[in-house]
Amino acid sequence: ETSTTPTREVIVQTDLIARANPSGILLQVGALHRSRLGAPPRVDWPAPYLDIGVATGLNPAYAQGTLDVEWMPIAPFILRLQGDLFGYFGANGALLEMPNGQAAFGAKELNALSGHERTKLGERIMIQPTLRLKFGPFIVRNQTDLAWYRFGGSGPYFYEWEYDVLLKNGDGLFANRTAILVQLWARGNDALLLLGPYYELRRSFAAELQRQRFGGIAFFCPT
Repeated sequence: ETSTTPTREVIVQTDLIARANPSGILLQVGALHRSRLGAPPRVDWPAPYLDIGVATGLNPAYAQGTLDVEWMPIAPFILRLQGDLFGYFGANGALLEMPNGQAAFGAKELNALSGHERTKLGERIMIQPTLRLKFGPFIVRNQTDLAWYRFGGSGPYFYEWEYDVLLKNGDGLFANRTAILVQLWARGNDALLLLGPYYELRRSFAAELQRQRFGGIAFFCPT
């Protein structure tokens, strides 16, 4: 008989995130307190949980502190609420002020602004629902980011590095990403290697910028 008694545990994790176009890297270390909320509705699904976590991240452009709450009532659905504080170093492309929402921000324009980065603080609040399905070795994942940003500085617009978009001070952002991943390797419940393409739609509210992007994702968890 499967016990429905909730269990609690503390999980410490380290993530290394790298990307190209634009290029960047982020090292993140965090810890979370997980409360398991009883037995899953199916034996092949993970148990539902509620996480409360903290994390700190570092890259050459800024440091990031994060507080988040994540709820998974059933395996196909995850809901996350996240708050971030960014400390920009005034180097390596962040934080760059822009005169308006139509300013060009390609690689050439950003390189020309090197040396004009601002040493400021930034804040973000984000809600992030995720839907996911698994068919044999294939995983379909759809994630929506609804975020609100506030930056220190006059702006009036800012180049946001993570989403590669222009945002006004106090602006909102919508991003939706759909990925189709294939499981190339797995061991136990957590160690795995995933690879596949994704399509993403992004829109900043005040600047009214909309971008579409196709790309690829590789995810590796050794333990």
